[in-house]
Amino acid sequence: MIPLTLLDDQPCWINPDHILMIEARPDTLIRLSNGEKWIVKESVQAVQEAFLAYKRACFTALMLPLAHDASDD
Repeated sequence: MIPLTLLDDQPCWINPDHILMIEARPDTLIRLSNGEKWIVKESVQAVQEAFLAYKRACFTALMLPLAHDASDD
């Protein structure tokens, strides 16, 4: 999940796997695969960076066991 901030300053967490589209209108609108729309304070670029950081962390966690197995040879 990526942490974001709603327009009323309430924290929210969005599953990045459900993001279909991010728009600047001028507030940042996030459209999810379940049809929900969330407007957040963060910029489109900040949401993209949080999305990429989440994906990197997921793939790194997946690759660590492989790297450890390869060093056993």
